[in-house]
Amino acid sequence: MASSHAVVCVLGDVGRSPRMMFHADSLLRSGLFRSVTALGHSGERLLPSLEAASRASDGSGGGSECAFRAVRFAPPSVPALLSPSFLRPLALVWKVLAGLWVLVRRLADVCADGGGDGGPVLLLVQLPPALPTLPALVLLPFVLMMVSILRGRRAGSVRLAVVLDWHNLAHTLTPGGAAVRRVAYLAERACASLLERAVPRVRPGLAVSHLAVTDAMAAHVRSAYGLRDVTVLHDRPGTAFRPVAPRRGAAPGAA
Repeated sequence: MASSHAVVCVLGDVGRSPRMMFHADSLLRSGLFRSVTALGHSGERLLPSLEAASRASDGSGGGSECAFRAVRFAPPSVPALLSPSFLRPLALVWKVLAGLWVLVRRLADVCADGGGDGGPVLLLVQLPPALPTLPALVLLPFVLMMVSILRGRRAGSVRLAVVLDWHNLAHTLTPGGAAVRRVAYLAERACASLLERAVPRVRPGLAVSHLAVTDAMAAHVRSAYGLRDVTVLHDRPGTAFRPVAPRRGAAPGAA
């Protein structure tokens, strides 16, 4: 089924995630979507092709071609009150909760707007960070249901196809000791399992699948997290990359 809208989400600087930008560029060129949105933090510039597509969409006022927009925002800052080192655990909790609120609100906005015509919305999300990304995705279907009701639509009018792109394991990157990483691992596993198995049972219209950057990553999330629909998608260079021609007279292997 062709999707009406695609959202590529990075809870970080979109311009520093080449894989997700290539995803957005591929979706934009596929012809399967009415519009594509890149959602994430402000920072570095996007790929030239995405920048050009954004300018074209802004100037066209719609049309038959797929529209592209970038929705970028600043990450929530930690209050100065929580800056002392002994309050670092509280600062981490605050950052997760504040990030959860911001991400759910932003995702609800772009998904509700994109799925307003009744078509399904493809939501492609980078992991890590798993916190607060995975809890936000668990809450999102129910938030969208409330948004639909408030906008006078049928409660399940926004259908979601969520694809989690596993780049790494978030708990291995979590600052702190072994106990903190253990809590992060349990939260990551529980939320991934809830999103794949429990949420679709109580919220029809939600489909969840997974991508992994390596065979080892795919095998791990299948065995450790119990995830089922996992496809390996290896990184490949974009079309902008070309082989470097050797300089005339250079020794073999010389740069």
